[in-house]
Amino acid sequence: MSRKMFLFDLDGTTGDTLESIGHTAKLAFEEFGIEPQPIPLFRYFAGDGADVMIRRALERSGVTDPETADRVTARYRELFQEGCVYNVTSFPGLPKTLEKLKEQGHILVVCSNKDHTKACKVINAIYGEGFFDLVLGLSEEMPAKPDPTMPLFAVSKFSVLPEDCIYVGDTNTDMKCGKAAGMFTVGVTWGFREKEELLAAGADRIITGPEELLDFT
Repeated sequence: MSRKMFLFDLDGTTGDTLESIGHTAKLAFEEFGIEPQPIPLFRYFAGDGADVMIRRALERSGVTDPETADRVTARYRELFQEGCVYNVTSFPGLPKTLEKLKEQGHILVVCSNKDHTKACKVINAIYGEGFFDLVLGLSEEMPAKPDPTMPLFAVSKFSVLPEDCIYVGDTNTDMKCGKAAGMFTVGVTWGFREKEELLAAGADRIITGPEELLDFT
């Protein structure tokens, strides 16, 4: 068995974070007197960073003014400093599977379109500090997915080849990112989006349960 790198998205893949995102957005919208959107809809708004997510939600609430969008997004980011860990948890069976991958000697990496500090905070809250070998989020050095900078940085840091990597995510953005990095892409159906979106974005394999990740070892 060769050593591989497993790269995971955060929201909807390694973390059930929907409530944290939707609840914080609700608080921000209400401060500006804007009708908040139902939390379940944030599975479609999220995935491409906070700016895009808030704009999508605002448009559904009938708000298209760029200045208002900037103000609401700024307030969301402030509230999300603490709200990012609101009711976050893993998915059934995932921690056990990740433990098995670690025991087998594989490298575990998170690539998220959350700000880097918040990505680390959420992952540490769910799994404990140091569980993953590397956590990457948005920063000046790391642009948003589907740009492949994050996964390619991870490859260079651990001196592995892209063809020895499994990129795991729940949205079209993740599939596009993994493909751009030259990696085998796995779409998961326990997250924010549907199987059809993942296949259309080029997923090499669709899995319905975390234990199926062991098929790639």
